[in-house]
Amino acid sequence: MDPLTQIQVIRCRASIITAERSLKKARYHRSPLTNDERNEALICRAFHIGQQFRDISADPFANWHHPLAGKLSESFQFGQGGQHVSAA
Repeated sequence: MDPLTQIQVIRCRASIITAERSLKKARYHRSPLTNDERNEALICRAFHIGQQFRDISADPFANWHHPLAGKLSESFQFGQGGQHVSAA
């Protein structure tokens, strides 16, 4: 992976981590969020990251040790303009 792609992958992952921290703070300071609401917010954030980084060649969430890595990866690909492929 070239250095530019590595930097973009790090920025994408950092954005999700920042969103997670913000959601945790919101849980304590404002109305409490359920885990499903928090997960949906992170998945939406991954979609917007995909729109922002349409030219990135690597999937930043593919080999990431995160509980939502698969869903984040799928949402990121949708944001890049990818199509959903379901197993029939």
